[in-house]
Order: sequence, then C-alpha cells, then structure tokens
Amino acid sequence: MKDLEPIIEVKNLSFAYEQNQVLNELSFTISKGEYIGLIGQNGSGKTTLLRLILGLEKIQSGSISIFGQQIEDFKDFGKIGYIPQKVSTI
Repeated sequence: MKDLEPIIEVKNLSFAYEQNQVLNELSFTISKGEYIGLIGQNGSGKTTLLRLILGLEKIQSGSISIFGQQIEDFKDFGKIGYIPQKVSTI
C-alpha cells in the first residue's frame, strides 16, 4: 500500500489555560483521504485542538503543519472545512 500524503501533522503539542493543562505532548497525522472524528468528555481538549489547528490559538509547545507548512506560515485556510457545534443565528 502506498503511503498517503500527510495533510495535518501534530507533533508533541501541549497547551494550557493558565494552570489548567489541556493538551500534553499530543502527536498524530491525518493523511489525504482519511476521515476522523474527535470524541471525549467535556473539557478534554477537543475544541482547543481544533482552535490550534485553525490558528485561532497560539501554540505553546510542539508543532502543527498543514499541507506541509507550519501553522504559523499557513495562509490557505479555504482548504479546511470546519463546522462548529453551535452556530449563532440572526
């Protein structure tokens, strides 16, 4: 089987809100053609992880790359689809 092209790579990602450690050395790769789902208890870091991948929070340690570019340099967010759990209506 041919190796799939990595789309999102997370390496040793850690994040805390003040003294509350939310993510601790998280690493994974999502390759082209893969589908994933995030499940877990409230407060387990799901939304924080998505906010980091979308560039809405600043990485404290570790790295995230999207389509081979570090998140700090990535500008083509139109390639990423994201549907929030709650959507405000007018």
